[in-house]
Amino acid sequence: MVSARPNRDIASGDEARLRILAITDLHARLLDFDYDKDRPAPATGLVSLADRIAEARAEAPNTLLFDNGDTFQGNALGDMLMAEARVAGVTPRTDAARVAEDVAHPLLSALAALGVDAAVPGNHDFNFGIEMLQELAGQAQYPFVLTNLVARRGADPGDDCPLLPLSHVLERAITDEQGVRHVLKVGLLGVVPPQVMRWDADHLTGRAETRPAPEAVAFWAQDLRRRGADIVVALCHGGLGQTDPQPGGEDVARAVARIAGVDAVVAGHRHHAETEEAEAAAAPIVAPGCYGSHLGQIDLHLVRKSETGAWSIAASATALHPARATLGAEGKRIARIAAPAHARARTRMTEAIGVTETPMHSFFAGALPAAATGLIAEVQGAAIREALRDSRHRDLPILSAATLFKTGGPEDCNAYTHIPAGPVLRRHMHDLYPYPNTLTALRTNGTGIGAWLEHAARIYAGCAPGNQMTGRLFEKDAARHDFDMVHGVSFRIDLTQPEGKRIRDLRLANGRALKPDQPVVLATTNYRASGSGGYPVAEVIHRSPRLVRDLIAEHVATRGIVAPRPGVAWRLSGPAGARLRFETTPEARPYLRGTPLRAVSDCCCSRLCLTLQL
Repeated sequence: MVSARPNRDIASGDEARLRILAITDLHARLLDFDYDKDRPAPATGLVSLADRIAEARAEAPNTLLFDNGDTFQGNALGDMLMAEARVAGVTPRTDAARVAEDVAHPLLSALAALGVDAAVPGNHDFNFGIEMLQELAGQAQYPFVLTNLVARRGADPGDDCPLLPLSHVLERAITDEQGVRHVLKVGLLGVVPPQVMRWDADHLTGRAETRPAPEAVAFWAQDLRRRGADIVVALCHGGLGQTDPQPGGEDVARAVARIAGVDAVVAGHRHHAETEEAEAAAAPIVAPGCYGSHLGQIDLHLVRKSETGAWSIAASATALHPARATLGAEGKRIARIAAPAHARARTRMTEAIGVTETPMHSFFAGALPAAATGLIAEVQGAAIREALRDSRHRDLPILSAATLFKTGGPEDCNAYTHIPAGPVLRRHMHDLYPYPNTLTALRTNGTGIGAWLEHAARIYAGCAPGNQMTGRLFEKDAARHDFDMVHGVSFRIDLTQPEGKRIRDLRLANGRALKPDQPVVLATTNYRASGSGGYPVAEVIHRSPRLVRDLIAEHVATRGIVAPRPGVAWRLSGPAGARLRFETTPEARPYLRGTPLRAVSDCCCSRLCLTLQL
């Protein structure tokens, strides 16, 4: 996909072409391989972009390559590398013995081998702590920039105390249209969503502060110009958003593109592949998808005024190049860099840790209670019960909130958790629980639990009383991975009611009504405890450093054989006979027997369309 627009009339003087290439949201997808399923994943991962990068460079005399963040977290390989780093006390790359064994962090090595010029960290790159990120940035062979998240805010952006460099000027030799060499100074800025302060509160509270991205970018763009930058590129780990976002907005790429002094914007975070061409008052934007799905490209036509020597942009063009399904020479070269870590990850992920008598999957997430959430909730609740055994909260009912993360999202409509009955392998734990969340306990009450469930129930489209027609079960683009079900209570979700008034008959496991003022303990995660996903906040009474995924793995290994059950008594209610439709993966078909779900015959081949009769 290519778009182009001239920005202004070409002035007389030297002309040059600069191609900006970008990747974003790799989430540790270095190879075209799915560790959760132990199978190839063609046209994904950095290796699948390597040949695209080489081709794009061969077409242009002057190129830059940027990494737009969320690089190190996101799959079993990334988590394994960070676990190895913690054991060593440093990242693998700084340990001379490990470097000698050729197990340096492969993402840093591969990105350096591809010639990355600079990077911004994404919000998920803070999941392992500030020190780990700073260590990685210090080892990289290219600079990191972070403009709006700082150690301490000053009176203005110029007085901020940085966590990483607030800006950077690259000096690159370029060749103009006549073959004459010039030195081009490229100013760099990098921003992350300020919500990272909430999402990673355990790592950042009291240690970092944010500044609105437009304010920080406006200040430092002008500072870069004063320092001699010919052009300024903003690496924006955020979605496109609005041209005039709310203060503290998460998606600010369009706003950043309209700031004076900014010439090109790389966007990301939302996992969308899209571009926007330049306008009279806006720089071009490219958002290169996720997981190595696309290479982003912005071509700038530069003109140098002979009387001042200043470069200006006469025209620009944006493009997206999809990843290659077959690796060429460059892809194979990057694969060789990753090979030692890949072998270790596969060996670890195929270790058997137990047996499940019950299949666990997310095929019907939000439509029916799931055994998979039952296992998560059981483990969380047991761990919190033990942690609070000698506390003043020990006699309170302990409830547990759990969700399923793989529910066929927009970046992969067939991404679901699936653990068949039989051996449980370590990779299944990542399939069930892909994020490095830690266990947390909240003290709340019946009102708080009701609000929690009401927030979860927003995913439903609803239906009018008496309407027996077929309609959608879920709202369009509903975040089903944010559907937290609270275990230890029973309730029904009345789909005839508006959002905020759908939870009915909320009762404890003993059958007694959960009164609004009755105190309870809710086992959840550090992510949810900070209000992430829009869930209500409450008093934190316990924080554990343990990953929920590790607790689940230990539970399975200790028991040897598990037989998870849904463990939460909820159901959907509405007009009798109403049929509500949703889509899932065809892999779900064997699990339809014994459920109130029916397959619809007129479904496309890549999706299984189901109806749920109320």
